[in-house]
Amino acid sequence: MTVTSGEGAKSIKAMREALGSAARAGDFDTIFQMLDAQGDCLPLRLQVYFRALALVRTGRPAEALEVLENGPENQQNLGLLIGSLIDAGQIGEAGLRLSSAELKPHQKRGYLARLARAAFVCGDYGAAAYWGLKFREAASRPMPRFNADLSGLILLGDVEAVRERLPLSGSNQAAILGHALREAAVVFDRRAAEGKKVQYALLRPFLDLMPDPQSLKIMQNVARRGTPISRRLLSMIRRMPAKQARKPGKAKAVREQLEKATKAQDYETVFAILDKDGAQIPAPLQAYFKAKALLKSGRPDEALEFLEKAPATRRLQMLRLGALIGAGRIAEAEQLFSVLRDTLKPHHLRDLLRRLSLASFVAGDYHAAAQWGLELRNSSPQPISYFRTDLSALILLNDGEAVRERLKLCKPVPVRILGVALKEAALVLDHRAEQGEAVDYSFLEAYFAFASNFSELWEIKQSIVTGLPQSPKLSAMIWDRLCSQLSPDEIDPNAFPSGEGPSRPIGPSISLVADWLGVPDNERSDWLARVASAQEANNKLATAILGVPAYREHLARSLPPVDWRAVKQSLSDGHPVILASSHASFRFAMPLEFHRSGIDVRIISSKHAFATVPEYVDMHYASLDGRPVNLMARRLIEVLKRGGCTFVTADGQSGAQTKSFPEFGVDARLPAGAFALALRYDAHVYWMDTNWQDGQLSTRLERLMLPEGITDKGALSDAWQRETLKRVRDAWASDVRNIHMNRAIVRVY
Repeated sequence: MTVTSGEGAKSIKAMREALGSAARAGDFDTIFQMLDAQGDCLPLRLQVYFRALALVRTGRPAEALEVLENGPENQQNLGLLIGSLIDAGQIGEAGLRLSSAELKPHQKRGYLARLARAAFVCGDYGAAAYWGLKFREAASRPMPRFNADLSGLILLGDVEAVRERLPLSGSNQAAILGHALREAAVVFDRRAAEGKKVQYALLRPFLDLMPDPQSLKIMQNVARRGTPISRRLLSMIRRMPAKQARKPGKAKAVREQLEKATKAQDYETVFAILDKDGAQIPAPLQAYFKAKALLKSGRPDEALEFLEKAPATRRLQMLRLGALIGAGRIAEAEQLFSVLRDTLKPHHLRDLLRRLSLASFVAGDYHAAAQWGLELRNSSPQPISYFRTDLSALILLNDGEAVRERLKLCKPVPVRILGVALKEAALVLDHRAEQGEAVDYSFLEAYFAFASNFSELWEIKQSIVTGLPQSPKLSAMIWDRLCSQLSPDEIDPNAFPSGEGPSRPIGPSISLVADWLGVPDNERSDWLARVASAQEANNKLATAILGVPAYREHLARSLPPVDWRAVKQSLSDGHPVILASSHASFRFAMPLEFHRSGIDVRIISSKHAFATVPEYVDMHYASLDGRPVNLMARRLIEVLKRGGCTFVTADGQSGAQTKSFPEFGVDARLPAGAFALALRYDAHVYWMDTNWQDGQLSTRLERLMLPEGITDKGALSDAWQRETLKRVRDAWASDVRNIHMNRAIVRVY
């Protein structure tokens, strides 16, 4: 029995959506009523989450804490727990929970800011200063509107700490200090109103930090804003004996110009500024900007020659280390690295270990590349999923056991990283072959055996054939291995896969998909096993279509025909056509339909996606260059302008931003979509997907009408993204064979 046919799954899904709708509308009384009447039909984690959320939003943090303490511990409830502790004034406990919590960076920053402000309100100014500093360190840029830590330090009378903290706040330090002083002075005013003795003179040393007339004027203007206003502070600022204003010195102006040009990667401008005004700044600073510009513009040898004559400051030594690596002087780089290592910050250490491994690999020292890579992995608090140079080095050394051990340090899907490493090693062999060397690729085949099942072998293939550059030899080898494990005549695309399948489905977010679809807890184990088995069957079917011509021809004859008349009529009427699908569709079969349609369909994606099928490659309309995403967008517009028909996938594209969709309960990575393009170019949009429907694999083609009355580009994009998500969820819920986890587009809350 499928999930969607169970009344339990439907009621859970409907209840969750109703609760989410009430939460977004701020109707928390309805949430309480629904939970009291029907809450038992929900899993405990959802009951706890929605009840605690409603209690928090209605200003009852103590009750929310009681509910959360008796509920399951998970990431969803952890944020509510920390927020409730903060709102209840339990600053110490909230800080302990936050310190050990594994939250996403933006979530952690939000709680750090709230914690600092709450500590300030509670009068714990030391805690406000501490958590405020943690917040600033976690932020990617200065936060000028945040001043709880500065106000706390002012009330503690710590002038030097404020002096050090101000540069972390932003460029307009007078305004930032003015805000913090006003907040601190308001606390003094409140104490005075309560009859307590207050020494306003404690504020005077902080005014002395910026005594010039311009800064005092800024502070005075800022202190007038907001409610309440401290008139004592305004009086103190007005009576300040202002020192003569100093114009920014030439050195400061030159430095700002250099910093701006460096940030913009305009290194020719950096050289020009140094030639003209370099003498205005200290020699170490001149050397820093020049050496960095030389290094970043790909001239490490010149950077080294210049640094030999420069002062041996730590910052310049770091640049010298980078230049040695860039110039391929690995032995000298290793020596200098050993000297600097103990002084490096963790992120600098990891970056240099990565660069040393890569440089050793390029130099052909694969033992060193593997060793530096191991140190990099050991220095990181979490698995490094993007790095594979050490694996490629071990493969070229043909040390299978070492590769197997190293893969244990690779998360979340080691076989994907293995595939990329194999491709990197094969490209080295390709280069040797191009140089006339006799190369034996056969030893690479042994690493295909690291896949424990067909799905893992498919994952290796995906990594090998995705992205540029390609190794044709390795791609052919992996396709041969995949096809050798098939008996295409025995594969029935309409037969439900039998057996338990792999021990786990490929894709770490599959359990979140189960949450999204409302799979009951007592059915989840069986559901996961069926998804895993379906994934295995899907991968075999895709391999048969792409790798075995005879089977591809058989499938073209067996699939139900598609009615293309509406599309042809749209084109005949002068409307360009956008055929849109998603990665939730079995897209490997779609080009079969394009061939049968007789329509010149232009597929907007890289040609290597179907590299094993020459007739599919010819349909692709995107040349491969250094900017494929931008070029693909231009190609799509070209097709629309000339009234043609194009095919695109509506999800998972690189360059798309992740956006929150509360009514669906997910974040999703979706591009802007087809509706805005259709409005601009008078195009007709058709949704096309090949899925299992009613027990049969078939292709559906449906015209999508533009939302009435909407012309705003952002609103059209929003409507398209919601349409895409609805169709993806419906397809995934209807049959587990439609769940393709090779590119997960959703992240469930």
